[in-house]
Amino acid sequence: MIRRLQILHYKAFKYVDIQLEPFQIIVGPNGSGKSTFFDTICLIQDILREGPQNAIQKRVSQFKELLWKKEGEQFEIVLQMNIPEEIKRKLKDVEYNIVRYEISIHTDNINGISIRDENLWLIRKDNGSVYKNGKKEREPDLFPQELIAPEHIVVSRRKKTPPG
Repeated sequence: MIRRLQILHYKAFKYVDIQLEPFQIIVGPNGSGKSTFFDTICLIQDILREGPQNAIQKRVSQFKELLWKKEGEQFEIVLQMNIPEEIKRKLKDVEYNIVRYEISIHTDNINGISIRDENLWLIRKDNGSVYKNGKKEREPDLFPQELIAPEHIVVSRRKKTPPG
């Protein structure tokens, strides 16, 4: 099951970080990003099956149409999912409960549409709370405020592994 979805600079989303529960209701006015939210998951599936070029061409004629405010050269998507029990039993370290998939799709004049960065991480979960840098992640606000968009959500190839 998908537990978390992070989106950076994709269509109507400057930055979104959504924790998902087993039962989730997505509501909002027209044009608020409900379909974009679900398309993000389908886009990942299409990229894995057909490659980034075909997945993008299924959606738009120009890559810039997929970018927030049609600016920049890339967007990033992160999915965190529970590892199914039958797969967890095959792991040497049964402490791993979550898999994190990160992808950054980029375009330029030389390579066209390509995957800039792609990572797959196994993450430990402790007492129902995901820990980062030894500290429990901040609980969500009762009345959420607009999130400050980070520069990147995908770990670059030259960077260290994420905590966990």
